[in-house]
Amino acid sequence: MLVHEQLRQAREAAGLTQSALAALTGLARNQIVRAEAGENITLDTLRRIMVHLPLEEVTLLERVRIKVDYLNPAEKMFIGIGETLNHLIYATLSGLRLAKVAKEEMAMAQAAEGREPDEKEMAEDAELDVFLERMRNSLLAVDDLYKELYGEEPEPEPLKTKEIDQEEDPEKEG
Repeated sequence: MLVHEQLRQAREAAGLTQSALAALTGLARNQIVRAEAGENITLDTLRRIMVHLPLEEVTLLERVRIKVDYLNPAEKMFIGIGETLNHLIYATLSGLRLAKVAKEEMAMAQAAEGREPDEKEMAEDAELDVFLERMRNSLLAVDDLYKELYGEEPEPEPLKTKEIDQEEDPEKEG
């Protein structure tokens, strides 16, 4: 079955008239008619029609198939930003874990040497504390933004430090 037949059958299965489908897609009715008649249409027109029909793919030619992309550009951007933020969060957590280990090692070395931290080490420690406070404030702002976007508390509950240390970056899985 070719694309024009699949489009017509899917539209009928969805209980839509050609006019109703045209209204949903923002296309002129004659473009829907042309698509269902097997006349030439653009891939953009085909995509705009397919996203409103119960189709995952259509057959353009006997051996050429096209899958529909259900996401509009704004949704794609939102997902892309979320994925980028996820990578940044895991990179930041990795950096913080390394800083924590380095700080612990430094404290053990100082204790083994029987000495107190010098001014430079105390200044670096204070800078780390300022950075961690900024990070905490950023995470609180993320929490507030989530509530603003979704009108509810984020789920699941924020992870405790021990759970974060044990959690792997989801991009490394699979």
